[in-house]
Amino acid sequence: MGEFQRIIDDGHYENLLDAFDEDSGEQTDPFGPIQSGEYEGVEEATADVLDRISDSDEDIQKFHSELSKAIVSDWTEPLKNIAVQTASEISKEEQVLIEQIQRVYDENEEWLSDRAEDLGVGSLFALDPSQVLYMALLRDIQSEIPEISRLNINHVKLKTIFNEEYSVVSEGQGADEVQHPLIDYLNANTDEISVHTFTAPPDYWLTSFRRRAISFGEEHRNRWNKVSEGDLALFHSRAEPGNPALESQPAGFIGAGIVGQSYTVEDDWWWDEIYEGKSFPYILSFDRLFLTSDITSIDQSITILEESDEEIEDQIETLTEGLLTFSRVNDRCEEEVGKGIGAQGSFQTFRSENGKLDYERPRIILQELAQSLSESSPVNIHYSANPNLSTEILDGLYFPGNQGEEIINEIEAAIRSGKHVILTGPPGTGKTEIAERVAQDLAESHPHLYTGSQVTTATADWSTFDTVGGYMPSESQDTNSGESLSFTPGTVLNRLRHTHHDVPINEPLVIDELNRADIDKAFGQLFTVLSGQPVTLPYTRNGDEVEILPVNDLEGSPRQNQYPIPNSWRLLATMNTYDKTSLYEMSYAFMRRFAFIRVGVPDLDGNLDTLMEEYISAWEDGDEALEINLSDRELRAVGQVWQRTNSAVEGRSIGPAIVRDLVLFVENHDDRKLKPRLTRAVIAYVFPQLEGVPKRQEIVESIAKLQDVVDSETLKDAASEMLQITFEED
Repeated sequence: MGEFQRIIDDGHYENLLDAFDEDSGEQTDPFGPIQSGEYEGVEEATADVLDRISDSDEDIQKFHSELSKAIVSDWTEPLKNIAVQTASEISKEEQVLIEQIQRVYDENEEWLSDRAEDLGVGSLFALDPSQVLYMALLRDIQSEIPEISRLNINHVKLKTIFNEEYSVVSEGQGADEVQHPLIDYLNANTDEISVHTFTAPPDYWLTSFRRRAISFGEEHRNRWNKVSEGDLALFHSRAEPGNPALESQPAGFIGAGIVGQSYTVEDDWWWDEIYEGKSFPYILSFDRLFLTSDITSIDQSITILEESDEEIEDQIETLTEGLLTFSRVNDRCEEEVGKGIGAQGSFQTFRSENGKLDYERPRIILQELAQSLSESSPVNIHYSANPNLSTEILDGLYFPGNQGEEIINEIEAAIRSGKHVILTGPPGTGKTEIAERVAQDLAESHPHLYTGSQVTTATADWSTFDTVGGYMPSESQDTNSGESLSFTPGTVLNRLRHTHHDVPINEPLVIDELNRADIDKAFGQLFTVLSGQPVTLPYTRNGDEVEILPVNDLEGSPRQNQYPIPNSWRLLATMNTYDKTSLYEMSYAFMRRFAFIRVGVPDLDGNLDTLMEEYISAWEDGDEALEINLSDRELRAVGQVWQRTNSAVEGRSIGPAIVRDLVLFVENHDDRKLKPRLTRAVIAYVFPQLEGVPKRQEIVESIAKLQDVVDSETLKDAASEMLQITFEED
């Protein structure tokens, strides 16, 4: 920094040129006399000025070199608070640096003016040539500072400084900023995410927002791979539709969102795929979606195949209402940061001049959009579910023959036909695992329909308060208003509306061991809802009665008191067949909404050794860390216990999941002798399944007869204590 830094520190800005004007003399303008003109933008002005500065122009070169990078770096931060279109407020500390920018120019204005004239520098909007030269030199220095991600010295900020159109505030004060969840998200994730613009015809966006998706063709797969979950997406609509039969629409930004899951589809969704043979298999979903139009005014229950050109035209007119024009955004970015947003290709990632990720222009666009954006559900709650369930759902589970595939096919058919599902069968047959995997597969393979899935376990004390909801103390009790209680949704309603964002969602719900709950007590009003009828709850939210209703009964956007049930929402439950009483307590109307699918146990009368080996192989395939090393005798002994348990009493069985527990217990117990290991395994895993079983004594006695592999006396002693069984003395 040397002499220049000393002059800055001393405040003698008038000596700035004297510090390096030792070889002053008439300079030769390499461009010759040029008539000054008007630049169209900051980038053009900067590039032209720097081109005009000759390597032999020592005045300029020394001014550039002595104007320390450290000083310009210090100036960069307070320049962020010199705003466009809003009042600029800076702190007292920032005021010192801002005034340095002005004084350096003021005390060297004559020299800058002469050099600008010699170079033929033009003007830029409100900046005269000397000010343009000053701006270009400062921007050039900024560009050489690695820590500066974008150049923020421009004509608007300099003019604001020169005219002193800013105010100094005390600590804690500040201007009201534009508030929006996406702006907050961008500010919280700067340097962690990228921001992209997606440009497409308006009829493309019609399908896109119905499918809650953005698509890519094979030729743009690399672009699809570049977008990460959590990135921000800005939606820009072109004027010309993809379908040439449609009229042009206004062009501009029509929304924004947070990118969700990446996935692929085989179906044709877009007009170009259906009518022009194109393919867009690579898809991005949304975690959050904001649009400038009211998407509920668009028919979301149909596809573009089901509409005439006139109907599509009406829909895209609605879609483009309230958009933000490209010219407005471009001008704002040009004024604010000195760089517009350029021509809109189909895909663009915002980057600054030095190639780093740019967040300032996206922030400006979001500020302009903020007042027009309304949050929409990230999924389409109107479309029905037509899944093709993957057989990978069964990975790690073993069902002899094609039993597993038949179960999956039955579940798929039930869901496609609009039914909810209850899986019935003995304990340990894999009912819960299958239900959880089906729900997860639905969410992962259909992100445009489902926002995730949830699993819960029913309990004996469940009531409608747990499932539907009820009044609870408010988190912010306003004693003045007297409203200390507020409606809190239960586990079912929380699958239908986002707790924080207050938009519809769609999460399939798995209820394990439904038979534990008192069906009438726990599900009350849900009987009516699951029968396809709307219901009004005896609670209010924001003064309106809480409603649960099928989405087809919904008119317009759902109000805060409404919980629409998506057409694709499903309840998947499990029920042990030993507890049939709960099954018959269900009303006929309630049962009619469910498909009851049995998950049974295998036939154990065949080759038991082969069957056990097949299960071991399946378990190991499903868990890479699992390696079972039981001997043939040990494996056969476990199989015999399973066989005895399932054959002693008609209609009472255990499934392979419990047998797996027996195998792992025997495998990992320290005792080297089989008999005590297997005996303890039976007590630990089989006996708990016999509690309350009327003929449990017969089952225990049948197992106890396997005297070569179990300790009969130990089994009977444990059964007496755990199962309240009295055995006759031999």
